[in-house]
Amino acid sequence: MQTLRVGLLTSVGTTLDAFFPPLVEEWTRRGYAVFPASGTSAVLDGTAVLDGVTRRPSLAALRSRRTLQDWVADNHLDIVLTNTAVASTLVRSAVTTVPIVYFCHGLHWASRRDMRSRIAWEPIERGLLHRTAAAIVLNSHDEDWFLSRMPPERVLRLNAGVGVPLADFPRANQFPIPPLRLAWAGEFSKRKRPSDALDVVAHLRSEFPHVRLDMYGTGSLHADVREEVVDRNLSHNVALPGRGNVARLLAESHLLLHTAAWEGLVRVALEAAAVGRWTYGYRVKGVIDTPAARVVPFRDTRGLAALIANDYRTGKLHDVPTERSQLAPQIAAREIGQLLERLI
Repeated sequence: MQTLRVGLLTSVGTTLDAFFPPLVEEWTRRGYAVFPASGTSAVLDGTAVLDGVTRRPSLAALRSRRTLQDWVADNHLDIVLTNTAVASTLVRSAVTTVPIVYFCHGLHWASRRDMRSRIAWEPIERGLLHRTAAAIVLNSHDEDWFLSRMPPERVLRLNAGVGVPLADFPRANQFPIPPLRLAWAGEFSKRKRPSDALDVVAHLRSEFPHVRLDMYGTGSLHADVREEVVDRNLSHNVALPGRGNVARLLAESHLLLHTAAWEGLVRVALEAAAVGRWTYGYRVKGVIDTPAARVVPFRDTRGLAALIANDYRTGKLHDVPTERSQLAPQIAAREIGQLLERLI
């Protein structure tokens, strides 16, 4: 078989570095020539920085059309795999000479009730379907959307996303001693709803006065949440150290608390499953598709606290069903590679 020349495009280099190195390694082992590119620099070897490719829509994106066409032609690409909303929109609009596969981390609307995002994003995505050779999705909501508009052989669902580097997230065979310890990790943003985690702790504190919540991450709401911790007299229960070693955090906690309003697929929940910890969150897009997730209705923080308390008392926390081998990145790399080969 002739060497498959694959372009890998994201809006920013941090996305390449966060998700794709194990996949590129596996594709290279399979004999592919991979050409990563982004709008900003990346650690991933060989990444080209393309003028006009941006994270957010802007006038600078007008420059990307020629840049993207030249990138495809100069590298003699056979196919392009694109991820992140703006980069995927730009390349599907600009390039008509090779198939474009959209790796969709999450359509930008969560449900039929999310009308503002739906009105803004769905017409764009509909308009690009004729330039989408195939779609790769991470959750049942997005899978249903594409399957209603594309043949099933052109839609690939990755049940464990891009996988977890298992060597970095070894299974923790023992749980911490009391008190009850909760982990939260992510961006302090409106969609992630970090204040809901404080509500859960406040509910739990009536039964578990020494409950501990460690919240890793940064973001626009970090200072507000820190102030809220003080205002609600939760300083002895909640710590906000910023970024940290998430594998160690999960191993030193009884569970992962995840309060997002929706997700593509919860990467940190996959990491928690690899370590051997349940994720507790809302019955929303992306979260319900996560292995080893326990869910309650959206915004029911009291119900979430009650579920955690019951599972802690009964020992349910110790029964995590996920098979670690199914989380390996090599599985995603193989499934994506098979899709790319079928399209050439």
